[in-house]
This record gives sequence, C-alpha cells and structure tokens, in this order.
Amino acid sequence: MERGVRMKLRRHYLELHHKLAKTDESEHLAVLLEELAAALDCTQRNMNLLLKRMVDHGWIVWEPRRGRGNRSRLRFLVSREEIALQMAQMLVERHDLRGAIAQLEESGVSETGKAQFNSWLYSNFGHQSELRDDKKIDTLRFPYGQPIYTLDPAFSDYANEAHLISQLFDGLVRINGSTQTIVPHLAHAWEVDERGCEWTFYLRKGVLFHHGKEMTAEDVAFTLNRVRNVETRSLYRWAYELIEQVNVVDPTTVQVRLMQRNELFLPFLATSRAFIVPADAYADHGQRHQRHPIGTGPFKFVRNSGQVCELEAFPYYFQGRAHLDKVEIWSIPDLYERESLDLFQMMHNVRLPEHHNETWNEVKQQGTTCKFVTLNLSKKGPLASKQARQAVCEAIDCNKIIQALAGDVIVPSSGFVRAATGAVTGAARQQSALPLQAGGDQATERKTALDDHQASSLNHEDTSLYPWTDPLDHADASLPGAIIEQPLELCTIEQYEADARLVAQVCEEAGIRVNITLLPLEQFKGSRRLQADMLLFAVMLDNDAELRLYDLYLSFRDRLYPAMKSRVDSLLQQLTREQSPQRRWELLGQLELLLVEQHAIVFLYQKHLKTAFHPSINGIALDSLNWVQFKDIWIKSI
Repeated sequence: MERGVRMKLRRHYLELHHKLAKTDESEHLAVLLEELAAALDCTQRNMNLLLKRMVDHGWIVWEPRRGRGNRSRLRFLVSREEIALQMAQMLVERHDLRGAIAQLEESGVSETGKAQFNSWLYSNFGHQSELRDDKKIDTLRFPYGQPIYTLDPAFSDYANEAHLISQLFDGLVRINGSTQTIVPHLAHAWEVDERGCEWTFYLRKGVLFHHGKEMTAEDVAFTLNRVRNVETRSLYRWAYELIEQVNVVDPTTVQVRLMQRNELFLPFLATSRAFIVPADAYADHGQRHQRHPIGTGPFKFVRNSGQVCELEAFPYYFQGRAHLDKVEIWSIPDLYERESLDLFQMMHNVRLPEHHNETWNEVKQQGTTCKFVTLNLSKKGPLASKQARQAVCEAIDCNKIIQALAGDVIVPSSGFVRAATGAVTGAARQQSALPLQAGGDQATERKTALDDHQASSLNHEDTSLYPWTDPLDHADASLPGAIIEQPLELCTIEQYEADARLVAQVCEEAGIRVNITLLPLEQFKGSRRLQADMLLFAVMLDNDAELRLYDLYLSFRDRLYPAMKSRVDSLLQQLTREQSPQRRWELLGQLELLLVEQHAIVFLYQKHLKTAFHPSINGIALDSLNWVQFKDIWIKSI
C-alpha cells in the first residue's frame, strides 16, 4: 500500500511539473490553490495534503498566501527526469520492467537519463545477499534475452525453458554430462526383459514434491500416460507412442511395456519431456500448472510475471539442498548488445569482450544450436529438380551469413553429427563416433568426417539409390540448367526472421527470388509448412542430441519423395534397434549424408552455448553439455 502511495505522489508531481513548469530550471511560480487542484482534478483539501507531502520529500518550496486573489508561490526543486527515474526504479522493484521502460519513454527521459537507469538496473544483477531474521539470504539474479512461455515439461518447446524445467523437475534417469552415460535418478535401479519391451523401474523412497506429497509409482504412471495424450506434433511424440501400457506394481515399482523394442526409449526418459509430475496436482490436465509448475527438483517455482521468473530453494530435495536461496531470471531482450559485463556476475549465451577474457571464466561448448535450411522434395515445382536444388544450396553463401551475424559463438557448421560429437568433452569425446578435425573446407570436412565411418557400410548399399531416381526429378528436367524463375517460399518462425532475411538476401544476389513467411511455432509445427519450398529452423544438440536428430529426421519424411522416404525409414528403423551408441551415430551420419547428396539441406551455422561468470561464482561444471545447474552454484564472499 505504502509503495502505491509513493508512486501516486510522484505521478502527481510529474503532472504538476508538466503543466506548470516552463523548464526544469528552478523558478518561483505565482499560483492559486484552486488552479493546482484543477490541474490534478482533485479538491483543494486533497491538494493541500499533496503539497505538504511534496514539501516533506524536499521536492518543492510552497509559500501559501492568504486572502482572495493573493497568489501563493511554488518552486519545483527536483527535475521531472529525476522523479521519472525514481518511478522507473520502483516499477523494477515490483518486477514490472516493461512498465519502467514505458515510464521512461512517456516522461521523455534523455539518453543520459536512460543510461543512468540502465546502470542502476544492471547493478542489481548478479549475487545479492541480505539478512532476514538473522539469516543470510543469497539470491542469484541474472538477465536473459528470451521470454519464458511455459514451464510444463509436456508442453515446453524452447531450450531456455527446458533449462529452467530441469531445475524444477527430475526424471527417472539422467545423463551424466561428463561421461554421456545414463545413470539412476528418481529410479535407483531398472531392468529390461530380453525382448527389450518390458522395463521395470525401482523408485527411491522419501522423494517429495514441492507441495509436500511423496512421489510414488502412481505419479510415474500418471506422467507417462499424460504425455501419451499431448498433441500429435509434440517433441518426441514417437517415444510416447511406443508405450503400450504402464503398470503400478507397488508404491515404489512401475513397469512400462513397449509395443516394440526401441533403444532410444531409456535416453528419452532422461529428457525434460519425461520429467515426473504429481498426479494429484496435474489431474486437471495441468492447465493451472503450466503457469505454476510443481516438481521434485532442487528449486521450486514461486512466480513468473512474464518479465521475471522467481525460483526458491526446495529444502527437502532428495540430493541435498541448493546453496543458493533464490534465483531470479529477468527477461531483457537485446541485453548483450547494450551493457557491460561488469554490472552482473553470470550470463547465458553471451560473447565476452576481449578485455574480459582474463578476468571472467567461461563454460564453452555446452551443446550447440545448429541452424539449417531444408528444401521440399515432395512438392511439385522447381525444387523437384535436383539441379535447381543444387543451385539454391550453392546460392546460400554461409560465409556471408556468418560475417553478417559475427561473434565468437557463431561458427561454420559441417553438419549435425560433427556439431553434436564435437561438443562432447573429456572421456566422452574419446568415445564419440566421429573424429574431430580442424580447418579446411566445410564440405570437405563433412565428407571426411562421415566417410571414415560410413564408407564400409555405404559400399554394401544399393548404389542405384545414390543419386536418387524419382519421377519428380524427371517432371522438371526441362528446366534450363538451374534457372529458377518463380519465387520460392521460405517459411520459419518469428524468432528466426533475421536469419531468414539473410538467406533471402544471398539468394537474391544469385538471382533466386525468395518470399519469407513467418509463422507462430504452433502453426509451424503443423501442416502449413508442407506447402513451403524451404524451411529455416534450428536444432539444439546437447545431451539429447541423438534423440533430437532422430525426431528431426522423422519430421523430414513428409518433405521427401517416395524413394528417399523409404530409405530414410529403413535407416531410422535400424537406428532404433541398434544397441551400440557409436553405430547409432554412424546411422545418423548416413541419414545426414543422404540429405546433403540430394541437396535437401543447407547447414547455415552453429552457435555454441556459453556461460560467462565472475570468479566469485563457484560450482559451475566446465565439462558438461548441460546448462548450468543452479543447485551446484555457491558464492565466494571474499
């Protein structure tokens, strides 16, 4: 209430100043009380109270004159800009950043004033400590450049959301980021029958959800049945559809029966999509809990205003309480282009200026985002011709695109397999399917990296399938060389508009016209994209890279001509039955090579995820594909 009163008083001051003061210079104004009351549309009694409060704050000098017609003297001591900045700061303290920015704009705050506000704002990021009831409360507050739409594991579509979800929820198993092996988590052990179709999981006892209920097999069964009912094009839908039945054996034992063997099922259970939710809280289809999630994770959700997401340490976490007490994630678009790193202590996906290299630490290669363009081979038109597709692929000059984007986190891409296995560190790198090579032409690197592991298997393939022969290719064989006369439609989501414009630009320079269509993510996942000639999208290659690529190739099927689709289906089927992770990566490499040879894909660039953090921040693993786990962070105070 008091904060609201203080805000209202400042609004009244700004309004008076705007209507009466000719400049920000201090000058005495001769006014009548009734004129002031009329300016604020209030009674003279209330006006007297407002003037007294403004005097108490030191904002004005008020010299009342008695008698009819005698004008009182008013002098403004504080500039409109100073009050507007105070109001903006108060709005930020309420976690209303948009309101604060709007206040600055409405009040006409100068660029100098805005810079002053930014400096104050960013000084509030990083580690903050306060004493509350004789207890030290450690808060990590950091800015983030993307909004948070949902924190429900079943409905999240973005990597930054998955990161936060992993702080709130747990899965039956997890992937060890250093060794890339699957290890126990909520399930302390598991078994699978000889057919690979019946999995039995044995749950830990005493694991609590954030609302106090103990996790049981009923919650696991509810979670797996719940994800089976999500929309058709949801991520990893193929994994949900594998599940034939989930049986609760007893409170700590659950059996999952699959329709057929699939070696990717256990890795799927380590993804955020399979994180366990409480049956009692999500029985209403989780509508409320898409906004207020409840899990078993090291942090529990407090609130998300759309601008600030607040998390609080869960004191009963089964793997020990977090060192931090609170985490606040502030959504601030275009943050990293505007401010200095000195003002806060930890950021995600940021480029460090050279003068910070020695004073800041970095986590590099925590996974990679790979941007790419796919061409529609199933649609009648110019791209049914392999020559035309080749012309498009050659027109998309990735070097020009990378130069336009710039930055040490953006590098040329040699394909999904190289991007994924190149991100693995330590012991896992030595076990990865493909060797790492540096330098050289992108296409040559890709070919070399793939050929070492595919040559023997490809020699046994039906070579008539390379290149593909399909009726659609002959349909447009009359095209004069690789000339494409009609405009091509490039479809992508709104977040990738800048990349799409760069692709269109380099194509135009090569004489190929491109029209851009931007769709919301939900529409992009639907049938509308099948109408487009080209799609621009990205895939996150982190701990779940194998699953993401399998999911991606499944989504490509509808844009391939029949013969190629048949071959892709065959390779995907082999992959699901292959126990060896190395052999599965080889099969993924074959799928990639297929698309490259048929000019069905162009790799634009890859972007390494990085976290920059001040030396006072401790507990950040340097050798993991995971994002930073807040549970492990602690602050060195000296």
